[in-house]
Amino acid sequence: LPGSFCRGVERNQKQFISNSTSNPKTTMKRNHTIAFILLASGLAATASLQAAILYNVDAGTGSSPTYVGAAVLGSPGDTWNGITGPDFSSTGTIAISDSTGSFAAGVTVNVWNYAYTSNNTGGSTANPMALMQDYITSPGWGAGDGWPIRVELANLPASTGYSLVVYSAGDTAGQGGTISLASDSGFGTILQSAATTAASRDISAGQGVAYQTFSGTTSLTGTIDFQITTTTNDWHALNGLQLQVVPEPSAALLGGLGMLALLRRRRH
Repeated sequence: LPGSFCRGVERNQKQFISNSTSNPKTTMKRNHTIAFILLASGLAATASLQAAILYNVDAGTGSSPTYVGAAVLGSPGDTWNGITGPDFSSTGTIAISDSTGSFAAGVTVNVWNYAYTSNNTGGSTANPMALMQDYITSPGWGAGDGWPIRVELANLPASTGYSLVVYSAGDTAGQGGTISLASDSGFGTILQSAATTAASRDISAGQGVAYQTFSGTTSLTGTIDFQITTTTNDWHALNGLQLQVVPEPSAALLGGLGMLALLRRRRH
């Protein structure tokens, strides 16, 4: 090829390399793109760490296997915590794991003010069997119900949103209960209440039969308290519970989202 043509190509190559490496606008745009990708990746990881955490409790499991798997919430293979205790006493404070089996959060449960635990395979059909056939129970003593089953979940994140499923169905119709959420373990202030009929121990019968669902916010000290009282002057039961905690977005995540928006504006 003519020498002048080769020299022209060489000059164009050098100019392209120079523009790619030293042009301030090009360099800034490239840096913004890299920062955008890194920040987006970090935010995705942070968001996954703040996903909802599920805790499962199977009550009254002294003589039956602890349930494993999904119920109203959860997935197949989920871990449950079996709890029981001596008659006419309390379970004491028990550390519980999340649905993956991790105890890292340090969450605890305590059940008190009950009569005894039961594992009755008779009566109405229990489904899931390992969850619904056994329970912690107390007698009903009139409308005042001097023997409510009381439960406290503790060491949760403070002022954090949650969903709660409470399973309450004895082995015959009427052995459900009124489930009441309170502001603290003194039960002086009731926040919300809902009852189960216990017409069936099959959770597929739907809400209000063998279970009730609630949503709220944990206390300033990171607790949730509820009690189960009689609705028909009969025995009332606690078969188990599921608690799903939904952490609020962290300051780091919110700040990162703001930075992400700023970088997007600069890129365009």
